[in-house]
Amino acid sequence: MAKKWSIWNEMREIQNQMDNLFGRFFGQQPLTTGLLPGPETSLADKDFRQPLADVIDKKDEIVAKIEMPGIDKKDIEINLTEDGIEIKAEKKEEYKEEDKKTGRHRFERSYAGFYRYFGLPKGVDIDKVEATCRNGILELRIPKKEGHKEKVKKIEVR
Repeated sequence: MAKKWSIWNEMREIQNQMDNLFGRFFGQQPLTTGLLPGPETSLADKDFRQPLADVIDKKDEIVAKIEMPGIDKKDIEINLTEDGIEIKAEKKEEYKEEDKKTGRHRFERSYAGFYRYFGLPKGVDIDKVEATCRNGILELRIPKKEGHKEKVKKIEVR
């Protein structure tokens, strides 16, 4: 059965294409599903959506707020390296109802999957990252290392 056309589906598809384009351009999106060694499968093969996120670079920390509606904190997997952070969440639900008198059976399934990858700047302290999830919002607090400054060298143009 073909999906029914909707302007919202079309707009979501355009948003996903733009996110993928900019993510690949800026090197913030891996081509595989995981940062850790494993099967080399593309996210395009899976039914993951890219959640909306706000990332704020503060003086002493980076704060990321990622929208994950309907996802419990136990369903969220976060993998962290010095180069980036990978967030994946999957939730599957099944509902089964059976009425033996009428012979009626009802069986429903739902699935929600989210995936997002962020590149991290140098100088963050990955050992002190904190994650909290409340009301469908995952908040990551990534502290910066004390005394770390980007090395800047001025080059004279001749």
